[in-house]
Amino acid sequence: MILDDLTPNQRAVFDSYWKGMAKGQEWGQSDIAKDTGIKKGTVGSCLKMLRRTYDESGKPLVPPRKPGANRPDQTTPTSKPGPQPERSYSEDGNTAQLATVIDREPRSLDDLLQACNIDPEEWHVESWTANVWEVGAKVGDSDSQQLVAMPLYQVKAKLVRKVARAIVTEIPPLQPAHINVKPHKTKPLEAEGMRRCVVVPDIHVGFARDFGSGAHSPFHDRRVVDVYLQTIRQVRPHRVVILGDLLDLPDFSDKYLCSPEFYHTFQPTLYEAGWILSQIRAAAPEAEIDFLPGNHDDRIRKAVISHTMSLYKIRPANQPPDAPEVLSLTNLLGLHRLKITEHEDYPKGKVWLNRWLALRHGNEVGAKSGSTTGKTLAEGKAHSEGYGHIHRVESATRTSHEFDGPAYYTAASFGCGVLIPGPIPGNSPTHNWQNGVGVIYYDPDSPFRSIDTVHIQDGRCVLHGSILEGQDYTERMAEDLRKHWNYGEAA
Repeated sequence: MILDDLTPNQRAVFDSYWKGMAKGQEWGQSDIAKDTGIKKGTVGSCLKMLRRTYDESGKPLVPPRKPGANRPDQTTPTSKPGPQPERSYSEDGNTAQLATVIDREPRSLDDLLQACNIDPEEWHVESWTANVWEVGAKVGDSDSQQLVAMPLYQVKAKLVRKVARAIVTEIPPLQPAHINVKPHKTKPLEAEGMRRCVVVPDIHVGFARDFGSGAHSPFHDRRVVDVYLQTIRQVRPHRVVILGDLLDLPDFSDKYLCSPEFYHTFQPTLYEAGWILSQIRAAAPEAEIDFLPGNHDDRIRKAVISHTMSLYKIRPANQPPDAPEVLSLTNLLGLHRLKITEHEDYPKGKVWLNRWLALRHGNEVGAKSGSTTGKTLAEGKAHSEGYGHIHRVESATRTSHEFDGPAYYTAASFGCGVLIPGPIPGNSPTHNWQNGVGVIYYDPDSPFRSIDTVHIQDGRCVLHGSILEGQDYTERMAEDLRKHWNYGEAA
């Protein structure tokens, strides 16, 4: 409530109180509230306004408004007018946002709609806020002009269409993304001594697409992916192993009924996965990088075999004989351009760091935490093994007493990069999953090693005593991809 909203009787009471206060009389807000019949808090607001509209002698600078008369701030100015109120309005399908400036405080949704010329039959106000500030205004004729402070209100509102319209989202044709890799400045890697390896587990890049707005909600946790990049920069590995399931690809699977929200998301999936790989290469410009396809990555190959056999292992024309197959992960993700080695198809792919330690994607999932590592150790393998697939952070070691003395075999799972909880398709909203990353130190010529499973909690982890805190890289990625990235995130 402001002064011009008072009734004539209330304004007269305020005038009399203010004149008395100007002569030194002291009145409490409770007394004024009692006499006027309005709330005490409103009294305080009106007194502030009175102090800006009366001089020291108690003479009103702005006379009370007469019925039908213009407000003081609507008086035709005698000098050049200041900046005019701005109004902005943007509509996106079945939602809209507006921001406008009005000269009176909105007291209800109807008042807001009327002030902003919004049709209440078409739009529902989901949320709105109002900010207030003061502007100077000259009032009166040329002989008795006064400069007074008057409030203006900026109103921001989010609108939703009451009757949704059918939104047709144009699906652009698939096309490659060209990303410029800018390597980070790093010290040369040591040629002797212990080797370092960073293990990047299942990221499951993918999206659920909103049919109303076209916004894409990621399956993967971008903060966790950022922790992977920070880990690589801090560890400075000789080798980086991507354990598979970089892509989720729900719409390529015949095993489950796929929700419509997951279709037509392959292009942004390729764009972001390619960008992530480029950042890994930039963070480790000298490292050997391996890509082990997982069961989700393998969905492309299976879909080709099941539905378009004529495209199986097809190679492009006018390319060198060793050019990658058109629908291979190497070609779709540009692995050859980033000097990333793709290994055998799932589940055969395996990377040996030395003769005592191997990494693979994995194809078994135990029912409980720790059961998968226990089962792996029970197989009696003569080497240690790290894997992904199960999306859990767990590790166990078995001692085997051999002829030459005790030998130690470790089985470790490094977690995942999935958003927990998130929109990723599955049969449970409360998966027993953990985010994590692997850091391995190993001697290339002996079984001596250290296999560290680093648990990432809410986008943060502790690595070598330092806290790494992941950041959402969406804006940075969009800037790198420029015109290719126009897949807004869901609010």
